[in-house]
Amino acid sequence: MNRHLLILIFITLFSPSFVAASSETDDLIIWADDVRLIQQVDLFQGQASLEPLNETTARIVWTSREAKHSQRDQLRRSPFILAIEPDVERSIDTLNDTYYDKQWAIQEMNFESVWSMPYDQRPTTVAVIDSGADLAHEDLQRAFVNDGQNIVEPDQPVYDANGHGTNIAGLIAAEANNARGIAGVAHSYPVRVLPLQIMNRFPTTKVSSIVQAIDVAIAERVDVINLSLGGTKPSIAEEKAIMKAREAGIIVVASAGNDALKGNPLNYPAAYEGVIAVGATTPERERAPFSNYHPYVTVSAPGTGLWTTHPNDTYRIVQGTSFSTPLVSATIAMMKSVRPSLTEHEIVQLLERSSIDLGSPGRDDSFGYGLLDARLAVHHAANDSFDRRLFIASPTVDLQRPHETNEQWTDETGATHFFMRSGQSKRIATRPGTTWFASSSSVVTVPMINETLLIAKTASKTVLTAQTASTKKRYVVHVTNSPSDATTFAHTSLEGPVRWTSSSPDVASIDANGLITAYRPGTTTIAVSNGVERVEQRLTVHGETDESLAAIEWTMLQPKRPDEPVTITWNEPIPDEHQVASFLHVASDETLWNEVDVSIRKISPYRLEIHPATTWNDQRLYARIQPFHSTNDQLLEREESFQFSIMK
Repeated sequence: MNRHLLILIFITLFSPSFVAASSETDDLIIWADDVRLIQQVDLFQGQASLEPLNETTARIVWTSREAKHSQRDQLRRSPFILAIEPDVERSIDTLNDTYYDKQWAIQEMNFESVWSMPYDQRPTTVAVIDSGADLAHEDLQRAFVNDGQNIVEPDQPVYDANGHGTNIAGLIAAEANNARGIAGVAHSYPVRVLPLQIMNRFPTTKVSSIVQAIDVAIAERVDVINLSLGGTKPSIAEEKAIMKAREAGIIVVASAGNDALKGNPLNYPAAYEGVIAVGATTPERERAPFSNYHPYVTVSAPGTGLWTTHPNDTYRIVQGTSFSTPLVSATIAMMKSVRPSLTEHEIVQLLERSSIDLGSPGRDDSFGYGLLDARLAVHHAANDSFDRRLFIASPTVDLQRPHETNEQWTDETGATHFFMRSGQSKRIATRPGTTWFASSSSVVTVPMINETLLIAKTASKTVLTAQTASTKKRYVVHVTNSPSDATTFAHTSLEGPVRWTSSSPDVASIDANGLITAYRPGTTTIAVSNGVERVEQRLTVHGETDESLAAIEWTMLQPKRPDEPVTITWNEPIPDEHQVASFLHVASDETLWNEVDVSIRKISPYRLEIHPATTWNDQRLYARIQPFHSTNDQLLEREESFQFSIMK
């Protein structure tokens, strides 16, 4: 039985200024299984070498440009391919203009008051994914948790050929009261920097290096990741790596971007859901002219005329959202130092409570919640209480009343939640002049103006923001692959990456998006956890199981692609898929002489997903289930055939 792999391929695009000999041949691949499995599948016909980056991501280097283009088209036709995207470039978010020659940000953000706060502290680490660091700098001798790792030159130690990473490290953790240089804003707390070098003397890098660095940060169990870089093109690889870090409890902070005067494009990774995006302010508490302004901006910090460390025991005045970002990263590290249990959602709440409102009243695109006050942030972190509850829209699910899914609800923040199934579309009517922003366009298409068709793509969650000149509204779209007759949604104040479980999945299961599917009468405990907190709630399923159902029934699907899986639903718990494989037969004729090679995946206690080994080549296919003993020792008495159509 073949294991189903999901593969993403990325075609490298280098900046014309820094073209290397292999610039046209470096590709990046992602799949949803162990990276070693793909090495057993000859997808490249000897025309490329595979370089694993982590367990789900790898880069391939083609032997020639011609090989890449011919193989790329073939891979696009493969049933294993999920998407194709470039290994996009990221550059440092920095400018060279000078405003002031003193550390005005320390007074502006109230850091001096933080240094004397009488709270217990535990060590915290900020991973600075950047150009490296000058480990021997006179003002950084106590700044680093260890010597870090050189991602771009694995055989070399960490160094800093352009100075940007050393600038970031100094703002966070430069030593104070040592008669030289500057004072890092977190110097009095046990906050240390992990330098992860993803660039050399050129101020650019690739998503593939960022993915590797994030993986190292997760392995090192850092508390905060600082990404003072960005680019205008999103990347599935980068977004998935950041999601993995967030699921590990790491707070990801990124610069909002410096292109406000160049069209104000979206800047990634700052624009991804769950990333704390930082804008830049001036001493006059205005938005720095270069600082990008978008719905994704979370908070602002000083970003002009900042003194910091530079390689070779020197110092420099810098500006840009690159340097606003470590001021926020350092503040969050101190917040986690005094209260390690803080979740991502709670930290965002505290940033809102601790920011000085600037610009339009309330949150706005220019400043986010406003200028962060570090003293208030650490104080609230140590003292505030939080609402940590699990919500289920209906405490019961009724098997006799299908389609009871709560289509829409409003959470405590005022955001409207609704769910869609993969492939489903909704027509959205909006006012003229409305602009839309999606935290993840790979989940749903982004509406533009007026009446627009919203199409769900992949099972996940994304935040849509609709904005007019006077109003703003947030919509949280949950996309699921689990159609069901009796369903409801659970949601929770434990926002951010969470894990859902059901104590009795044969009664009701729950997927990663909080969709509960009921199967039989009974009770189960639904639980949600973010790695720090766990809350539970009992769920009751009413009604009776319909005994007239066949032992198995096809869900009538019309796949859009010849490789789209077919789902079948049973009326009692399914045994292990490897046991099912011995009695499930799919063929192109009713006699089952011409069997089709398939792979089977169990997606719930009552549901199987069948994938073709290559593609569904025939218009009509037949499936037969031979009699077998089920897990509760009841014999399925009859042999049945089922017919379904595949759309070419």
